[in-house]
Amino acid sequence: MRKEDISIISEVVKQLNGDQARAVVKCLMAKDFAVIEGFPGSGKTSALVALVRCSLLLGRTVLVTSHTHSAIDNLLVKLVKPVVACTCLGVARNTLFSYRHFSMTLVDEASLVLEPTTIPAVAAADVFVLVGDHRQLTPLVRSQQLRPIAELSSTLFYDSKLRCANNGVAEACLPVVAQNPAVAADHFFSRHLSICELCVSNALTDTIVFVDTKSRENSSFCATFGDSGVEVYNVGEAEFVVNLCELFIKVTSLTLC
Repeated sequence: MRKEDISIISEVVKQLNGDQARAVVKCLMAKDFAVIEGFPGSGKTSALVALVRCSLLLGRTVLVTSHTHSAIDNLLVKLVKPVVACTCLGVARNTLFSYRHFSMTLVDEASLVLEPTTIPAVAAADVFVLVGDHRQLTPLVRSQQLRPIAELSSTLFYDSKLRCANNGVAEACLPVVAQNPAVAADHFFSRHLSICELCVSNALTDTIVFVDTKSRENSSFCATFGDSGVEVYNVGEAEFVVNLCELFIKVTSLTLC
C-alpha cells in the first residue's frame, strides 16, 4: 500500500484493536486471498465493517457474501454507504454478477459454506477474503459424530468418485403412490396430482420431493418480474405452498397454533 492510502484509512483503522487493524491492513494488501479467523465475539464483524469502509475510501468495490442472510444483515446495519451484498447462492443466480466485477469479495461464515457454492462469489473479484471460525461445524452438520460421514459424502460427490451403476439408475423416477382422498377433494391439487401424491406419501422413497418452480413447461410455476423489473415473484409457487400446508392439516388432522 502507498503512504497516501495509509493516511486515507488511518481514521478507520484507529478505531480497531491491534489484531483487527493488522487483519484489515493485510487484507487490503492481499494480491490473491486472505483469511480472517476468530472465535465468536472476537470482533470479526467489526473488522469486516472496517475493511469495507477502508476499501470504499480507497475507491475499491466490494461484494459481501455469506451462507446466511442474518450474517449479511449484521454487516449492513453497521454500514452507512450501500454495498452489494447477498448470499453465496444468490451470486450464482443473479445475472448482475455475470458482467459485474469487484475489487474484493468477502465471504463471512466461510466454514459453513460448501466449496462449490463459494466459486461464483470468489470468481467475481480480484481478491477474496474468507472469514470464519475453524471450530465451527462443517456445512449442514451439527453432530460431531456425523462430521466424518459428511466429509466422506462431500469427497464422493465433489471429487467425482460416486457414479451411477448404469443409465437405468441415473434416469430412475420416483414412483407415484395411490391417490389420497384429501388430495382428490382439493381443486388445486387435482391439477398437480403427481407432485401432491408424493408430498403426502408415507413411502421411504418419497422422503424428498423436488418441485421445479421455474418450469417453462408449466406456466403456473413460472417466475414473473414486477413492473420495476427488479422484484421477482412466483404466484404458482406461493399458491402451491399455501395449499400444501392446508392439505397437511386435513390429512393429519392437525390444527394451527
